[in-house]
Amino acid sequence: HIHYAFKKGLPADFRLIGATTRSPEEINPAIRSRCVEIFFRSLTKDELVTIGRKAAEKAFLKVDDAQLKYAADFAQNGRDMVNIVQMAASIAKSAGRYVIEQNDIQWVADSCRYSRMIRNKLTPKTRIGKVHGLGVSGAGGSVIDIEASAEPGNGRFKVSGIVESEEFEARGQRMAKRSSAVEATDNIVTVLKNYCDIDCSKYDIHINIPNSAPVDGPSAGTAMLCAVYSAVTGCTVSGDTVLTGEISILGEVRPVGGIKQKLEAAYDAGAKRAVIPFDNMEDARLSKIDSVKGVKSIRELFDLVFDDRGRVGKSDLNAGSQSDLIAAERVIN
Repeated sequence: HIHYAFKKGLPADFRLIGATTRSPEEINPAIRSRCVEIFFRSLTKDELVTIGRKAAEKAFLKVDDAQLKYAADFAQNGRDMVNIVQMAASIAKSAGRYVIEQNDIQWVADSCRYSRMIRNKLTPKTRIGKVHGLGVSGAGGSVIDIEASAEPGNGRFKVSGIVESEEFEARGQRMAKRSSAVEATDNIVTVLKNYCDIDCSKYDIHINIPNSAPVDGPSAGTAMLCAVYSAVTGCTVSGDTVLTGEISILGEVRPVGGIKQKLEAAYDAGAKRAVIPFDNMEDARLSKIDSVKGVKSIRELFDLVFDDRGRVGKSDLNAGSQSDLIAAERVIN
């Protein structure tokens, strides 16, 4: 029977559809290889408000947009939004009211232990050592604040708010690997030495990811590099600019994943300009951000995000053509 099934196939007039909230890596590889995978993005705040408004209408209660937006801050998905509005509606009815108030929503959030989600917004003010990076997770894209400080010291390099290591299973064995985001800091030290004439052994450098938002993956490389460079030199990156990309020790900016989700999050946060790897530009063609620039190298990255004081040093001159050398010399002189 099995031989016949492999040789002739089996008749089928249906499609089996499965849904899960688990990450793809948690699904059996044999099953995944036989599936067409479709990923759904997370709901926007406006979409959550629409869902909440419909839930209130079904309960024959009124609620204004300000209260719905407040409720959306506690909802991670549409089901959460419906539950919050329905319970708030019950409280309002018990009090003899036909309007849902903020106190009703607050009571539901406190009693059911809904955590308020802080959606990061870019601040137009520029600060030394502060850069906006981009990340992506199962919940979609996100804007990440990256801070760096540099003081004369003995070469200590500290990173906080980041995933230090991760564990995974392979062939029945549990193994651990160093975080690729932490490894990016080693690349930063090499790039600053080879392309910017900055010896990190003369500084005590601290990179921090605020808001207890751990980061993993190499895509924060360009943002962390620019944050450290800013802390050392005093040059700044505009507060309306976001960065993503992996850096190599040869001065290249390499492509990363999740560009569409990252740029959507950047637009929602108020970004006006995004600098991404050149090889990811095809993924950015539908972005709503005013300006999306692709870069291939550290030199191009610095030329875009810093002024003349932020251009790379003379040690990078041997990497370009003769015309590039003349132009670079002019900037440095």
